[in-house]
Amino acid sequence: MEKMVFCTLFDSVYLDKGLVLFNSLCNVCDDFVIYVFAFDDDCFDILSCISDNRLVAISLNDFEGPELLAVKENRTEREYLWTCSSMSIKYVLDHYNENYCVYIDADMYFYQNPRILIQEIELCNADIGIMRHGFSNIKEYKRYLDNSGEFCVEFNYFKNSKNGRVALEWWCNKCLEYCSEIVDGNFFGDQKYLEELVKNFEGVHVFENRGGGVAPWNMGQFNYNVAENSIVEKKTHRVYPLVFFHFQQIRYISKEEANINLNMYPYRVKERFRNELYIRYLREINTIRDWLIQNYDLNLWDETDYVDRDSFACFLLNLIKYERDVIIALRQITRWIFRKKLDYVSWK
Repeated sequence: MEKMVFCTLFDSVYLDKGLVLFNSLCNVCDDFVIYVFAFDDDCFDILSCISDNRLVAISLNDFEGPELLAVKENRTEREYLWTCSSMSIKYVLDHYNENYCVYIDADMYFYQNPRILIQEIELCNADIGIMRHGFSNIKEYKRYLDNSGEFCVEFNYFKNSKNGRVALEWWCNKCLEYCSEIVDGNFFGDQKYLEELVKNFEGVHVFENRGGGVAPWNMGQFNYNVAENSIVEKKTHRVYPLVFFHFQQIRYISKEEANINLNMYPYRVKERFRNELYIRYLREINTIRDWLIQNYDLNLWDETDYVDRDSFACFLLNLIKYERDVIIALRQITRWIFRKKLDYVSWK
């Protein structure tokens, strides 16, 4: 069985998350390689010291070509990272001649072997694989769908085939042309282009296994079976292995507490499900941060943008300013009162 091929990108501020991602892959499989695009020298130097042939560090100097440098100065840091996600896949296929490459986000964690997702692609003989956000079909989620798009840039498979390369080239060119973090309903970073990709190209498979792509915005649709490490879809009662979780939107309040920004989504998440995933993840992040201090004198606590606990007054002010649907506004107020406190997680 050929090795699985992944790529991701991050800088030294995200190094803790990136290393936890790598460790999680090592825990569930061995037959893989991950190409990591290091977005600063500290990140590249530390990754280069890791003696593991499953991790290949690529410096920004090697990665950035004229096309990327031409747009870099006119984009925010986040916009530029989004521009580079598709280009990182292209770089791996161009320079390492892999049969395929899957882009994965650095703030993900694997709980089971992702081979099950790769096999889903292979069984349908597809050239491209993309994930849905998995937004629920209710009114309150429609704005997420309109703003962020149906599909998520988190586990994006492109085969080194004629059709796969044509589709990838199209996506790269679109991101080079325009990749804004401004939400306008038509574009959003590198993400909403995926909707056009599905319409315009053959051989695109949308993953059916919902155990990939579990995230804060869809987590409430599932119950969690700890013993079997699986999720159960509440609506259909279908069981899926929990392959990976996407830990987006975590914000540190202190070295011992974080706001996980989970409970303002419509569906309630059981506290045990939340704790099993988030507390374990945050503890592993802490372990890596301690390791970076001890071995490389890199203190990511000094680089952390700490936040205060969210203010109800600010929440209410924004709700009045932006929310025009009275029913949705009342639901959000109710969630704040009864569930927001569950977003403050301590792992000590």
